[in-house]
Amino acid sequence: TSLDCSSTANVIGMVVDQHVSEHVLRWALRETAPDLSERIAPALDTAQVQGSLPNFVANRLSAQFGLQGPSYAISAGRLSGLAAVQQGALLLRDPALSAVIVGATDMPGHFSRSIGASEPLCEGAGGLIIKRLKEAEQSGDHILGVIEDLHLGHLNTDQAAADLPIAHRAQLGDGRSF
Repeated sequence: TSLDCSSTANVIGMVVDQHVSEHVLRWALRETAPDLSERIAPALDTAQVQGSLPNFVANRLSAQFGLQGPSYAISAGRLSGLAAVQQGALLLRDPALSAVIVGATDMPGHFSRSIGASEPLCEGAGGLIIKRLKEAEQSGDHILGVIEDLHLGHLNTDQAAADLPIAHRAQLGDGRSF
């Protein structure tokens, strides 16, 4: 797949760490209530700072590959990756864009997310390049699937994500649908 970086966007789905706000509060209280500030959250190290910035992954991709289209993260609980695909498809309605890199990352490393977990937590990331079908065919790209429809409904809670019937169809390269 060839990409025109001047017209490529990227959208990364991720669950925003709920503990990020603790560090903001710690910083706000450092002068007026330093003892309380220290008890709210420990000082951040470099890895924690990067991990607490929701747009870090998307912006890093743009910087590393010189992407000049929109670049942002989207959070929709467990459906964040599918929400990124949906956003990518919407972005491709803009004729000025030629491709969108969509991805998802899950880094549940905070100890509080592992309390009571029945299985060990795993971390990972994945990504796809999506293009308009006609342009992908003209470029000779290897097409893994076609997004015909992707409707995710309301994406505001994990419970909604668990209960939501996801109405989508995709055609895989070998003719199978899911």
